[in-house]
Amino acid sequence: MAGAPSGKRVLVQRAVKNELNVIVAPSGPYSDIDVSMKFKPISGRADLSGGIVFRFANGKYYLIRANVIEDNFRLYYYDRSRRMVERASVREPVLSQWHAVRALVTGDHVQGWFDGCAVARLS
Repeated sequence: MAGAPSGKRVLVQRAVKNELNVIVAPSGPYSDIDVSMKFKPISGRADLSGGIVFRFANGKYYLIRANVIEDNFRLYYYDRSRRMVERASVREPVLSQWHAVRALVTGDHVQGWFDGCAVARLS
């Protein structure tokens, strides 16, 4: 993809009929993590977001994401239902531009970044 921060090779997800589109990394045992990704929202009506799911086990997980349609950056915890844990006001994500999301998790401390700025924290 021309203009990609990583060069011309990117993973493009064009599915439109899935309820949620998720790409899963190989399982590990992971405890503390520092993971980042870049996304470019290119189309959609119901959801234009990019984020990171972590500490996924037994149907429970955390999600940190930025959403173009909702103009927000949020940290969620899922355990049979979604609960917003933290929200942040950020420069809104822009359609057709690259954005960076990062999650740093050490023990019970979670910190999230959007486009290089620390914006969400849970301790």
